[in-house]
Amino acid sequence: MDMASCETRISASNCLDCGETHPRRTELQPSPFHSLLDQDKMPNASETANIHDFIVDIDAEMAWREEAINRLRCEVVELRRCSDHHKAIIAPIRRLPPETIAEIFLQLTAMEKTLKETTEQQNEFSHYMVKPIVHRAPLLFCEISRKWRAIALSIPALWNSLSLRCKDKTEPTAILLCEMWLKRSGALPLSIRLYPRGYRFPRLDRLGSRPFEDSEDLMKIILPFAARWRSLDLDGLPASAHNLLCHLLSEPAPILETLSIGLGWPPRIETAIWERVRVDAPKLRHLYFDRVGGAGIVTQREQATFPWAQLTHIDLGGLLC
Repeated sequence: MDMASCETRISASNCLDCGETHPRRTELQPSPFHSLLDQDKMPNASETANIHDFIVDIDAEMAWREEAINRLRCEVVELRRCSDHHKAIIAPIRRLPPETIAEIFLQLTAMEKTLKETTEQQNEFSHYMVKPIVHRAPLLFCEISRKWRAIALSIPALWNSLSLRCKDKTEPTAILLCEMWLKRSGALPLSIRLYPRGYRFPRLDRLGSRPFEDSEDLMKIILPFAARWRSLDLDGLPASAHNLLCHLLSEPAPILETLSIGLGWPPRIETAIWERVRVDAPKLRHLYFDRVGGAGIVTQREQATFPWAQLTHIDLGGLLC
């Protein structure tokens, strides 16, 4: 047997407690009470006092070793973190040029785009849009490193699509998120969808989603970007937002191709409002308007509102044309 084999057998052994092979542990202090452990008899008063002292020493030794174990665990975590940081330095992805990383970001973000959540909400004009979810693309790219964040913020195509669930006015997250998202989109055409939060109980949700209470604030945010709208989807608009909706539709939208509007409760917009609305969208081809004029009836006012002659796909609350 060579010297290396002997050293291995001496320095490592199978633990009797866990069965794992690890360096030989330090010999523990032997018990001075083996005779009492092997015999079935009660110790006298002096032996009992000595046993109590021995137990105190053993407990103190265990506490010291557990503290040492916790310290070693913290050191292992720190060493692992240091190792990961140094592995990152030599990682192949660091050799990729920013243009390649940007393309990877675009492809991953495209995979995150999803259609509308429920079958009832889908129509043939549904577009794939990005939902802003923490730890998912594209927000995920801003969490990895300063370099990745800078690359992500330099790609407007990551931010020109937005499908946003709206909440109460008391929760300004949706408003702030919408502002941030649109600012990052540069000058690219925009695909925007705003939809309401559902009911708390699934059974009630079948009756329809709640109109979102911060719709007017959100519509005011997207209004200045009318010249860049390519697809606009507003779902569950409450009656309080109908006047602002008509103002929104009156804004010139030179590249708008798809317009989808689902009304909340009450579903009918006062017909007098349509008299001052003229949709100025020369490229509009797809129109989905839930319950136009009520019960899917198109009145003369709606006929003057929308550029019907240029539309190629029309859905008036389930009536496909």
